[in-house]
Amino acid sequence: MGCGVIDFAGSGVVHMTGGVAALVGATLLGPRKSFVDGVSNVPTYGAVFQTLGTLILWFGWYGFNGGSTLYIVGYGQVAAKVMVCTTISAASGALGTLALGSALDSMVIGTPVIKLTYVNNGVLAGLVGITASCSVVEPYGAMIIGLGAAFVYIYSSKLLKKLGIDDVVDAIPVHGFCGCYGVIMAGLFATKENYAAAYGIYDGAVDECSGLFYGGSGAQFGANLVFVLFVFCWTGVCSLGVFGGLKYTNLLRVSAEVEEEGMDSSEHGLSMGKVKPEAAVEASTVEPVGSKIP
Repeated sequence: MGCGVIDFAGSGVVHMTGGVAALVGATLLGPRKSFVDGVSNVPTYGAVFQTLGTLILWFGWYGFNGGSTLYIVGYGQVAAKVMVCTTISAASGALGTLALGSALDSMVIGTPVIKLTYVNNGVLAGLVGITASCSVVEPYGAMIIGLGAAFVYIYSSKLLKKLGIDDVVDAIPVHGFCGCYGVIMAGLFATKENYAAAYGIYDGAVDECSGLFYGGSGAQFGANLVFVLFVFCWTGVCSLGVFGGLKYTNLLRVSAEVEEEGMDSSEHGLSMGKVKPEAAVEASTVEPVGSKIP
């Protein structure tokens, strides 16, 4: 459409790709035995580990998004705006998800509930949602996109549970749905000034290829929609081949015994933070390299 696609750091090419692959894999794999009516009775890891992982990802996202300028000379202001918009969208996603999730939970159980999981996944939803457009939107646009990502994440997560798709860590809502949402938002919120700063090497492209909300012709929005459909079809077909082949050869799912025991236990000798007796004996007789095993 004469514009190409605005997907600056990969809401679509990275995150939606992973999310669609996860959707195909989780659908073919089927739910865990503990997953009944959209709820699993297996406890998750503690909030400390979840939050630590979220903060590490958030920190790394500045290199992920900011580094996507690829060339700093003459693009310092673009990189700076990328960092600012990334921060605002992540924070907005966290607050929006916490507020919406707590409100919906309180309607069900009658009292407000604050879950740190909402904050952590809200941060990631906001980060994924802004990754496509972080170089071309204004800070207030990043706030709107982050808040919108909260709704996309919460309701897509609930949709999967209703469909009986067991997504253990909500990878599909965070990366798949929010990645798709982020690409679409880039076709709406890209301003002419920011588009010129980030992609201004194309003569006459600003008027045609800025966001639909900022005077663009709609070509950019159309290109991004086509891209979203392409990512879904391409990744879905390729993932169907991979996961379908694994399922056909009985290599996709672990045995019932391993599933009952837990993958952490079967693969690493750990179960919910505890060490198996035989693993403890081995640890006491073998000197580890670089650190002590508690």
